[in-house]
Amino acid sequence: MAARSGGLPVEGLDVCEVTDTVFYLSDYGFGDRGLGLDRETWGRAWDVVDRLTGHCVREEEWESAAKLVLAQYCLGMDPLRTPSGVAGVRMLARAQSPLGAIPGKSVAWRGPATAAAGEYFRWACQAMLVTALSMLIVTAGWTGRLDRRASPGRWCGWCGC
Repeated sequence: MAARSGGLPVEGLDVCEVTDTVFYLSDYGFGDRGLGLDRETWGRAWDVVDRLTGHCVREEEWESAAKLVLAQYCLGMDPLRTPSGVAGVRMLARAQSPLGAIPGKSVAWRGPATAAAGEYFRWACQAMLVTALSMLIVTAGWTGRLDRRASPGRWCGWCGC
């Protein structure tokens, strides 16, 4: 992961490899949120997670963005105050169906609107659970709103919302 820092492309990274590593090392943010890394190595890891979050927001990859928002928290950041984290949360809110479901892994891999309930559940189940887990952990004890200070002049620097 740290090898991709310093501006190298993050598009080819496997989001699950990045996030699962962060989740394991930080015990989902309940352990050492600095992962026991020195400041420089942590900074490189943060750079990759931040840029990969932005990439997933731009591509509307809902499930991956939810995992990366949680990874930001696990790295000791407040994703409700980072530009890419705010963009991810806002994208997930826009993706929700009227009943609150995230309709699939991404805009490209979403359940058909005409699907029967069981079929729709198969499309949406994992993305909904990942999003719910991420938001429960990230917002535990947090009473503020999404903070405009995360990106002066607009909500985020990734999608222009």
